[in-house]
Amino acid sequence: DGLLLEKNLPWYPILIGLGIGVLAVGLDVAGGQFGIQLPAMAFAVGIYLSPDTGVGILIGSIFRFAGEWQRKRRTGASQLQQTHECVLASAGMITGSAFLDLVLGVAVLFSLDVDSLSLFSSTDEVGKAPIPAFVTNVLASLGILFLGWVLYHNSVNGNVDAGEAQDSAQQKDTDGEPCSAEADEQRAA
Repeated sequence: DGLLLEKNLPWYPILIGLGIGVLAVGLDVAGGQFGIQLPAMAFAVGIYLSPDTGVGILIGSIFRFAGEWQRKRRTGASQLQQTHECVLASAGMITGSAFLDLVLGVAVLFSLDVDSLSLFSSTDEVGKAPIPAFVTNVLASLGILFLGWVLYHNSVNGNVDAGEAQDSAQQKDTDGEPCSAEADEQRAA
């Protein structure tokens, strides 16, 4: 017998989930009236993932936003523009993490002790090289900053989708007419 075959379903969690879904859709529709978007997939993933993963995504998105903002200031674009390189770098980091988790999971199935992979310890574990906690925190922070720099750099210097670049160019024209080769030729004549 499974949960769905039983007659007594846990209705309170189901109704809470339904309420959260209705609230999210309502916020998305209301935000659309003001030009604000709440991507449904991002919202769902944010609810699904653990807080430690969510914080990592938040930090990465802050670096990406900073890069897109800097790109907007440099180019004079009217809106933030997403680059392919930034999306690929983010997807690569997520895929790499998932692949490493998969490899470690298979290794655990074959009786690998995951703790044996740790060479250093800040808690004086036997058989591991001692390292101060300060050093581990500094190294972790440097790693996060490096990954953030990759996202920032790709957001600032990457290639923008052709459709976004064209939309931005059309909105940037100062005299209110859309920017296009034909409009430029008409003005020159």
